[in-house]
Amino acid sequence: MPASFAVSPTTLYILLECPKCFWLKRKLGIVRPEKPVASITNGLDRVFKLYFDTYRKDQKLPPVLNGQILGKLIDVLPKAYYYKDSESGLVFWGKLDEVIDFGDGSYAAFDHKTRGSTVPAVHPAHQLQMDSYTLLLEENGRPTKNSAFLAYWIPRAGELHSGIPFNVEVKKITTNPARVRDLLLKASLILENNSPPESAKDCIFCNWSKNLP
Repeated sequence: MPASFAVSPTTLYILLECPKCFWLKRKLGIVRPEKPVASITNGLDRVFKLYFDTYRKDQKLPPVLNGQILGKLIDVLPKAYYYKDSESGLVFWGKLDEVIDFGDGSYAAFDHKTRGSTVPAVHPAHQLQMDSYTLLLEENGRPTKNSAFLAYWIPRAGELHSGIPFNVEVKKITTNPARVRDLLLKASLILENNSPPESAKDCIFCNWSKNLP
Protein backbone atom coordinates (compact mmCIF):
# COMPACT_ATOMS: atom_id res chain seq x y z
CA MET A 1 0.00 0.00 0.00
CA PRO A 2 1.49 3.40 -0.95
CA ALA A 3 2.78 5.49 1.96
CA SER A 4 0.50 8.31 0.82
CA PHE A 5 -2.42 6.35 2.20
CA ALA A 6 -2.16 7.66 5.74
CA VAL A 7 -5.43 7.69 7.65
CA SER A 8 -6.68 9.31 10.84
CA PRO A 9 -9.60 8.53 13.15
CA THR A 10 -11.71 11.10 11.26
CA THR A 11 -11.02 9.35 7.96
CA LEU A 12 -11.87 5.96 9.45
CA TYR A 13 -15.20 7.32 10.65
CA ILE A 14 -16.00 8.29 7.06
CA LEU A 15 -15.33 4.66 6.17
CA LEU A 16 -17.87 3.57 8.77
CA GLU A 17 -20.44 5.98 7.38
CA CYS A 18 -19.86 5.25 3.69
CA PRO A 19 -17.13 3.14 2.01
CA LYS A 20 -17.55 4.99 -1.28
CA CYS A 21 -17.02 8.42 0.32
CA PHE A 22 -13.90 7.03 1.99
CA TRP A 23 -12.55 5.68 -1.33
CA LEU A 24 -13.25 8.97 -3.13
CA LYS A 25 -11.45 10.97 -0.44
CA ARG A 26 -8.32 8.83 -0.23
CA LYS A 27 -8.00 7.77 -3.89
CA LEU A 28 -9.21 10.83 -5.80
CA GLY A 29 -9.10 13.63 -3.23
CA ILE A 30 -12.86 14.21 -3.57
CA VAL A 31 -14.16 15.32 -0.19
CA ARG A 32 -17.66 15.68 1.12
CA PRO A 33 -19.23 19.16 1.28
CA GLU A 34 -18.53 20.63 4.71
CA LYS A 35 -20.71 22.80 6.89
CA PRO A 36 -19.26 26.06 8.25
CA VAL A 37 -17.60 25.39 11.60
CA ALA A 38 -17.72 27.95 14.41
CA SER A 39 -14.16 29.07 15.14
CA ILE A 40 -14.99 29.44 18.83
CA THR A 41 -14.71 25.67 19.22
CA ASN A 42 -11.09 25.63 18.07
CA GLY A 43 -10.39 28.73 20.12
CA LEU A 44 -11.70 27.14 23.30
CA ASP A 45 -9.76 23.97 22.56
CA ARG A 46 -6.53 25.98 22.47
CA VAL A 47 -7.42 27.66 25.76
CA PHE A 48 -8.07 24.31 27.44
CA LYS A 49 -4.76 22.89 26.20
CA LEU A 50 -2.79 25.93 27.37
CA TYR A 51 -4.48 25.66 30.75
CA PHE A 52 -3.40 22.02 31.04
CA ASP A 53 0.15 22.89 29.96
CA THR A 54 0.54 25.19 32.94
CA TYR A 55 0.23 22.15 35.22
CA ARG A 56 2.44 19.80 33.20
CA LYS A 57 5.70 20.97 34.75
CA ASP A 58 4.25 20.39 38.24
CA GLN A 59 3.46 16.74 37.46
CA LYS A 60 -0.17 17.03 38.49
CA LEU A 61 -3.65 17.45 37.07
CA PRO A 62 -5.49 20.78 36.87
CA PRO A 63 -7.91 21.52 39.74
CA VAL A 64 -10.92 21.21 37.43
CA LEU A 65 -10.27 17.44 37.41
CA ASN A 66 -10.09 17.06 41.19
CA GLY A 67 -11.95 13.96 42.28
CA GLN A 68 -12.57 12.83 38.71
CA ILE A 69 -9.22 11.27 37.69
CA LEU A 70 -6.26 9.97 39.68
CA GLY A 71 -3.00 10.44 37.80
CA LYS A 72 -0.80 13.13 36.24
CA LEU A 73 -0.02 14.62 32.84
CA ILE A 74 2.80 13.12 30.78
CA ASP A 75 6.03 15.15 30.75
CA VAL A 76 5.97 16.01 27.03
CA LEU A 77 2.89 15.78 24.83
CA PRO A 78 3.85 14.99 21.19
CA LYS A 79 2.16 17.02 18.46
CA ALA A 80 0.94 13.74 16.98
CA TYR A 81 1.33 9.98 17.31
CA TYR A 82 2.03 7.72 14.31
CA TYR A 83 2.50 4.07 13.55
CA LYS A 84 2.52 1.87 10.45
CA ASP A 85 0.09 -1.02 10.73
CA SER A 86 1.91 -4.18 9.65
CA GLU A 87 -1.19 -6.05 8.47
CA SER A 88 -2.85 -3.32 6.41
CA GLY A 89 0.30 -1.43 5.43
CA LEU A 90 -1.42 1.86 6.29
CA VAL A 91 0.13 4.67 8.28
CA PHE A 92 -2.21 5.63 11.11
CA TRP A 93 -1.93 8.91 13.01
CA GLY A 94 -3.76 11.13 15.44
CA LYS A 95 -3.38 14.28 17.54
CA LEU A 96 -4.20 13.61 21.17
CA ASP A 97 -5.39 16.48 23.35
CA GLU A 98 -3.77 14.95 26.41
CA VAL A 99 -2.38 11.73 27.90
CA ILE A 100 -2.90 10.69 31.52
CA ASP A 101 -0.08 8.87 33.32
CA PHE A 102 -1.43 6.68 36.13
CA GLY A 103 2.00 6.14 37.63
CA ASP A 104 1.81 2.34 37.41
CA GLY A 105 3.16 2.01 33.88
CA SER A 106 -0.23 2.52 32.23
CA TYR A 107 -1.69 5.49 30.35
CA ALA A 108 -4.97 6.76 28.91
CA ALA A 109 -5.99 9.17 26.18
CA PHE A 110 -7.85 12.30 27.26
CA ASP A 111 -9.85 14.57 24.95
CA HIS A 112 -11.64 17.92 25.34
CA LYS A 113 -15.20 18.32 24.07
CA THR A 114 -17.27 21.51 24.24
CA ARG A 115 -20.99 21.00 24.74
CA GLY A 116 -24.04 23.13 25.39
CA SER A 117 -25.57 20.66 27.84
CA THR A 118 -24.96 17.37 29.65
CA VAL A 119 -24.11 14.48 27.33
CA PRO A 120 -26.39 11.43 27.72
CA ALA A 121 -24.22 9.07 25.64
CA VAL A 122 -20.87 9.02 23.85
CA HIS A 123 -21.13 9.90 20.15
CA PRO A 124 -19.98 7.03 17.87
CA ALA A 125 -17.35 9.30 16.29
CA HIS A 126 -15.90 10.08 19.71
CA GLN A 127 -15.87 6.40 20.64
CA LEU A 128 -13.91 5.55 17.51
CA GLN A 129 -11.59 8.47 18.19
CA MET A 130 -10.73 7.15 21.66
CA ASP A 131 -10.44 3.56 20.40
CA SER A 132 -7.92 4.95 17.89
CA TYR A 133 -5.99 6.96 20.46
CA THR A 134 -5.72 3.91 22.68
CA LEU A 135 -4.18 1.96 19.79
CA LEU A 136 -1.77 4.80 19.00
CA LEU A 137 -0.61 4.97 22.61
CA GLU A 138 0.00 1.23 22.77
CA GLU A 139 1.90 1.22 19.48
CA ASN A 140 4.10 4.04 20.78
CA GLY A 141 5.19 2.30 23.96
CA ARG A 142 2.49 3.55 26.33
CA PRO A 143 0.42 0.58 27.58
CA THR A 144 -3.22 1.20 28.42
CA LYS A 145 -5.99 -0.52 30.33
CA ASN A 146 -8.37 -0.11 27.37
CA SER A 147 -9.88 3.01 28.84
CA ALA A 148 -9.93 6.71 27.96
CA PHE A 149 -11.45 9.96 29.19
CA LEU A 150 -13.68 12.55 27.54
CA ALA A 151 -13.88 15.91 29.29
CA TYR A 152 -17.07 17.79 28.43
CA TRP A 153 -16.77 21.52 29.02
CA ILE A 154 -20.31 22.83 29.54
CA PRO A 155 -21.07 26.55 30.09
CA ARG A 156 -23.18 27.27 33.14
CA ALA A 157 -25.44 30.19 33.90
CA GLY A 158 -23.95 32.95 36.01
CA GLU A 159 -22.42 36.40 36.03
CA LEU A 160 -20.24 37.15 33.01
CA HIS A 161 -18.09 39.92 34.52
CA SER A 162 -15.12 37.54 34.78
CA GLY A 163 -15.87 35.51 31.67
CA ILE A 164 -18.02 32.48 30.94
CA PRO A 165 -17.92 29.87 33.73
CA PHE A 166 -17.74 26.18 32.78
CA ASN A 167 -18.57 22.90 34.42
CA VAL A 168 -16.30 20.01 33.46
CA GLU A 169 -17.87 16.56 33.29
CA VAL A 170 -15.38 13.74 32.78
CA LYS A 171 -16.64 10.49 31.30
CA LYS A 172 -14.47 7.38 31.47
CA ILE A 173 -15.12 5.01 28.58
CA THR A 174 -13.96 1.52 27.68
CA THR A 175 -11.97 1.40 24.45
CA ASN A 176 -11.44 -1.32 21.86
CA PRO A 177 -8.21 -0.86 19.86
CA ALA A 178 -8.74 -4.21 18.09
CA ARG A 179 -11.75 -2.65 16.36
CA VAL A 180 -9.46 -0.04 14.82
CA ARG A 181 -7.07 -2.70 13.51
CA ASP A 182 -10.01 -4.37 11.77
CA LEU A 183 -11.04 -1.06 10.21
CA LEU A 184 -7.50 -0.41 8.98
CA LEU A 185 -7.47 -3.77 7.23
CA LYS A 186 -10.87 -3.06 5.70
CA ALA A 187 -9.63 0.35 4.56
CA SER A 188 -6.57 -1.21 2.94
CA LEU A 189 -8.66 -3.72 0.98
CA ILE A 190 -10.94 -0.95 -0.28
CA LEU A 191 -8.01 1.22 -1.36
CA GLU A 192 -6.45 -1.63 -3.34
CA ASN A 193 -9.35 -1.44 -5.79
CA ASN A 194 -9.31 0.97 -8.72
CA SER A 195 -13.08 1.27 -8.68
CA PRO A 196 -15.16 2.55 -5.76
CA PRO A 197 -17.22 0.28 -3.51
CA GLU A 198 -20.98 0.61 -3.16
CA SER A 199 -22.33 3.60 -1.27
CA ALA A 200 -23.96 3.19 2.11
CA LYS A 201 -27.71 3.14 1.54
CA ASP A 202 -28.27 5.99 3.98
CA CYS A 203 -25.36 8.18 2.82
CA ILE A 204 -26.86 11.64 2.35
CA PHE A 205 -23.91 12.77 0.22
CA CYS A 206 -24.10 9.92 -2.28
CA ASN A 207 -27.88 10.08 -2.42
CA TRP A 208 -27.66 13.81 -3.08
CA SER A 209 -25.16 13.35 -5.93
CA LYS A 210 -27.37 10.69 -7.57
CA ASN A 211 -30.14 13.26 -7.91
CA LEU A 212 -28.03 15.85 -9.68
CA PRO A 213 -29.22 16.71 -13.22
